[in-house]
Amino acid sequence: SANALFGAAIMAAFVIGTVPLFFGVGWLTSILGDNFRAKFLKIAAVAVIYLGITSMNGALVAWGSPFSLPSIQIDLSGNSTYQAQIIQNPTIDILSTGYYPNYIKVKKGKTVNLTLKSTNAFSCASAFRIPSLKISKNLQPNDTQLISFVPTQVGKIQFSCSMGMYRGIIEVI
Repeated sequence: SANALFGAAIMAAFVIGTVPLFFGVGWLTSILGDNFRAKFLKIAAVAVIYLGITSMNGALVAWGSPFSLPSIQIDLSGNSTYQAQIIQNPTIDILSTGYYPNYIKVKKGKTVNLTLKSTNAFSCASAFRIPSLKISKNLQPNDTQLISFVPTQVGKIQFSCSMGMYRGIIEVI
């Protein structure tokens, strides 16, 4: 929403809208008996664990931790048939749904001029972060900003939104 009051109103509407659902689920589990309740609680426990893992992973990505699920996933998928071209002046399009492209190859020791182009981005994607380089840019919904840096090590540099939801990789070769 890009507005604190509007965001609070959205959250209030969400809470008010979900209250009947949760009361209904509680009422249903109480009237359907112990057998159903035991199965439901197991399913609910798995769902809560999954949500906890994904929430903690988002925080790890936002902090730039090397121990996040995307870093493990990227290491396991190293045999990908997708080959990005080496571009020292890439442009990342920032939309409300993420970053395009979200995988870029650059050369070590050469200046990278990364252009961030936001187009109607009304999500956390407009809060662009490269934690390992201590780079942080907040873009307006329709904005363009330039980031320049020189990668000094071969490897993968993760970038993400401020929440860790939208992410990508800059591979230095």
